[in-house]
Amino acid sequence: MGQAVMTQGDADDGRTVDLRVGETLTLQLYENASTGYRWSFEDLDEKIVSAREDGYVRRREAVGGGGTMQWTLEAKAAGTAQIKLRLWRRWEGDASIQKRYALTLIIGP
Repeated sequence: MGQAVMTQGDADDGRTVDLRVGETLTLQLYENASTGYRWSFEDLDEKIVSAREDGYVRRREAVGGGGTMQWTLEAKAAGTAQIKLRLWRRWEGDASIQKRYALTLIIGP
C-alpha cells in the first residue's frame, strides 16, 4: 500500500492525483478552528474513495493559533473521484464560505 502526502497550497488546489485501489493519500489543510471556520467535505463519492479524519495538529500552542486538519483518503474502487471541500462556518450556511479546495483522484485497478 503506497501513500502520498499533500498539503494545502495554491499548487495543490485543483490538482489531479493518480492512485491504485487500496492506496491512500494524506490530505492536510490549514484552518483556524478558533474562528469557527472549519473544513468539511462538499463532494465525496464514498463508493470510490473513503475519507477518515486523522485529527487536528496545532501550529502553535498559543490560544487562537491555527493548525492543520488531516484526513486519510483511501482508493476503494477504480474510477474518477472529485474531492471538494469548503472552509466555512456550518451554522451560517453557504454565505460564510471563505475558501474551497478541489482534488481529482484517478484510481486505477
